[in-house]
Amino acid sequence: PYKFVQYEADQFIEYERYDDYWGGAPAPDRMFMEISTAEVAIVKLQRGELHLVNPIVATEVARLQEDMSLEVLVAENSAQWYGMEMNYFTNDGLWQDPRAKQAFLYSIDRQGYVDSILQGQGVVRHSFFDGTAYACPTMVEYNYDPDRAAELWAEIGVNPADVTIDMMSWLGLNARRDYLPIAQEFLRAQGFLVNVDFIDNSLITDYVQGNGPRGEDWDFHVLLFGPGADPGVILPFITEGSGANWGYRSWPEAPNAETGRKDNAVDFTHPDLPALIEAARVETDDAARTAIYQQIDCIWNEYHPAFATASPSFLAARSQMLQGTDWQNNAGLGFWLRMYRPGDLWVWDGS
Repeated sequence: PYKFVQYEADQFIEYERYDDYWGGAPAPDRMFMEISTAEVAIVKLQRGELHLVNPIVATEVARLQEDMSLEVLVAENSAQWYGMEMNYFTNDGLWQDPRAKQAFLYSIDRQGYVDSILQGQGVVRHSFFDGTAYACPTMVEYNYDPDRAAELWAEIGVNPADVTIDMMSWLGLNARRDYLPIAQEFLRAQGFLVNVDFIDNSLITDYVQGNGPRGEDWDFHVLLFGPGADPGVILPFITEGSGANWGYRSWPEAPNAETGRKDNAVDFTHPDLPALIEAARVETDDAARTAIYQQIDCIWNEYHPAFATASPSFLAARSQMLQGTDWQNNAGLGFWLRMYRPGDLWVWDGS
């Protein structure tokens, strides 16, 4: 619906109306996407100099909701979640045991994280497809339960005082990063020694390949993932032999130059997964396909090849003058950085 006109570096991108667009010509003659810091953008929105700001941070929601000239747009997020990826080899392979993963989840008040860091703008997730049609119908919810966690630690012979857990986040996505200090305090309450590393993005590869401050003994690093619009996105990560397999990709070493594979790496797998994966790849009936992915999600919900922490809502703010926004459809499936049907937008002139 719009054609590119010009780009001013670090300032704005200008578009003009394309009258021959197949869906009908859009209303505004021009659209400008301004490049700005979040703080400046909010001030300009309140002054009426901008009509839409995306994204806004959760800590701004309550304040902006008091401004009657604005509307805070909230899209419930079923497409992405913040999570944690684990090193399957550290602590003598502790995180290959699903009971250890379950105990980890029970040890941390993730709802408290949603309430505090996400300002209530999100929801705890207990599996890959939690919150979607593909969610396990017998979902186990791993809500904060330190007593149950202690039982599981004891069941697998873990004395927390003897275990050090190292967690890492790189820069960006502060809300995802800020889960780690919360997890650290709850795990310390269980008796673990816990270290948290915040590193520059340029050091990620060195860290996960065992060349960071924790060597090859790091336990977890942060993750942003989820089902998106197609459940098939999960398949490479649970397929045995895939370079994307959760167990394989977290083993901290570079691949062998001769074989192309990491020496002694393990793959996350389950006896039922190969048949389910093959069925998921060829099934075209919607109901049957949904049932297959629900079975896959039940395996995830028990074995946790990686951790799903919580899904933050997608937040934006608009001037009351801007009409035609459909934020749930725009952002709900994870496309929050793209503009959905911009040709439907128009600005009310107050008349």
